[in-house]
Amino acid sequence: MPRLFVRCGPVVALVAAHMSISGCSSDSSGENAYGGSSGYGGSSGATYTAPTCGQTCQDYLVAHGLNATVWFLWNQLIAGRPSGTKDITGACPLGGSVHITGTTSVADTGIDTADVVFALAACAKSDTLYSLTFTGEVTVVGSFMSSTGFTAMTFSSPSLDVSGGLDYLDDPAIEEACPMSFAQDGTGDSGTLGGQVCGREFNSETALDLGSGTGGGSGGSSGASGSGGSAGSSSACRCYCPDGSDCTGATEPNPCGVDVNGIPEACGCPVACP
Repeated sequence: MPRLFVRCGPVVALVAAHMSISGCSSDSSGENAYGGSSGYGGSSGATYTAPTCGQTCQDYLVAHGLNATVWFLWNQLIAGRPSGTKDITGACPLGGSVHITGTTSVADTGIDTADVVFALAACAKSDTLYSLTFTGEVTVVGSFMSSTGFTAMTFSSPSLDVSGGLDYLDDPAIEEACPMSFAQDGTGDSGTLGGQVCGREFNSETALDLGSGTGGGSGGSSGASGSGGSAGSSSACRCYCPDGSDCTGATEPNPCGVDVNGIPEACGCPVACP
């Protein structure tokens, strides 16, 4: 297989893809870059172990998918329509339906407020990071201002059935039914999502720290004419292949070099960057 390079700050290193290495060391604790003692270690002959999307990673991406689905339905069925009481039924992007009830309003200042319930019935949507189907009621409360990117919204469900899969690292399958509650603070690259899925806490700023690449923006445009959504975390440095292409966002766990400690890294997943 071809050899691949990684640039991490001032470091430029080379390693054969999927090769076994000897003499490589981890940090002073003896743990590898992903928090475990197996796979890397400081012993001779340690073998590269591809990173996976763990539970926190999965929980964030499920919330990201729900957030994006709700904003898509908002734009499709609410945005641009008069304020007031809502009782709207519509189709979801990839099948299923939604029934939206509650109230919305727009102040003279341009701030939108919402107190609505999205009753999702086998509501399916996909994006670059997920392909998920949701069933259950999601209450959305808060306010946003499209022209400034201000968003302060909560999304909660006493029991949401989620099925499908994620397109990230080891592409885990999702099948769960449980309470979910999270808040969206801001929009675009500076926005965040944080809360709980099935009682497990997550925060978009740290949820993908052990994975490669960057988190996708959570949500599309919100309100009558502006954009909303929040973003995940991103790597502090980049990963490059021999032809000069940037593979930082690669979804496949393809080894692309070594980090500053000489430990093999997945393409797009540099760690311990100076």
